Amino acid sequence: MWAFAKRRPEMQSYAYRQWSKAVKLRDNRTCQRCGKKGGYMEAHHVKSFAGNPGARLAVSNGITLCKTCHRAVTKNARQHKR
Repeated sequence: MWAFAKRRPEMQSYAYRQWSKAVKLRDNRTCQRCGKKGGYMEAHHVKSFAGNPGARLAVSNGITLCKTCHRAVTKNARQHKR
């Protein structure tokens, strides 16, 4: 289980898993940052999960990223908050 999912039980819900699947399907399981296709992909919230509860399950608020790009995007977002 993801460490952040322990803090956010709503990320373990059926609705959240369906959102993640829908985002990846819409993006044809292709990383929207580097263009990598297939393999392990993650759904990323464009508007933050914590700060935008109304947009959490909107497919339009998600993009598909490979693990490397998701890590880079998340790290960059954290640095800009400081």
